[in-house]
Amino acid sequence: MRMSGGTLVTIAAFGLALAAGPARAADTYVVAVTPQVNIRTGPSTDRVIVGCADKGDVFLLIGESGSWFEIEMFSGEGRFISKGESGERGEDCSHVYTAALTGAQILPGHGMALPPSESARGLIRADIRAGRERAAREAEELLPAALDQDRHERLRGILEDGIVLEVLRIHGIQPALYPRLVGRGTGRRR
Repeated sequence: MRMSGGTLVTIAAFGLALAAGPARAADTYVVAVTPQVNIRTGPSTDRVIVGCADKGDVFLLIGESGSWFEIEMFSGEGRFISKGESGERGEDCSHVYTAALTGAQILPGHGMALPPSESARGLIRADIRAGRERAAREAEELLPAALDQDRHERLRGILEDGIVLEVLRIHGIQPALYPRLVGRGTGRRR
């Protein structure tokens, strides 16, 4: 389900049919075009790393901040991923990490389909619940809510985003499909 080979340089206009309904034209995505792009809590390399996007991972775009895309993650917090540095015309563009795409630009190779069976989707949702429970336990062990509720909640969100990203990766599900998988609408912060 993930892209392989070279970086994404060709964008074609293809329709997209998802198991839970078609993509809306207003959906905008970010795709990682290089391996191991850090996902952070804010638009700076000084901010905490939540996880890494693999080459071909697709996320819902909810905003931009300078040279950063703000993407929708699973805890409900916006997270940030670097756009990279674009080379001038004719220069090497090897520092481009991510690209914004509209729903119409998503290609079949992006793997934007949920499993067709409800039982398969149910198993993935069960793994997501277990991952969230794990994040809650780990946050309580590392920084009990009784000591500092705000910091505890931020830590829980960071852990949840990283763990749920890994659960989706194990199941071969694109992060952008999360709202459809769990039955939540998209575009909450546009």
